[in-house]
Amino acid sequence: MLNSALSEPRLSDIIEGIEATLTMYGRSLRVVVSAEALQASLGAGAIPDSWLTAEQQNARAIEQAARRAFAKATKDTVVVQRF
Repeated sequence: MLNSALSEPRLSDIIEGIEATLTMYGRSLRVVVSAEALQASLGAGAIPDSWLTAEQQNARAIEQAARRAFAKATKDTVVVQRF
């Protein structure tokens, strides 16, 4: 996860996918990325370990998508569906 503000990537307990924490404007925000988005956009496989690998290899793109989503959101959790 080079040059990314995302931390603590892990398998999500909300949906099939991963989640991480993004610190933005002094707040800790929850980022959730569906397995479907990881597979369609980042080439992840169906196995959960591949979702974490895809996150590690594409952390910057996920962070940028999350920042765009949070700029429009009113909650501290966003689900990233597109990159």
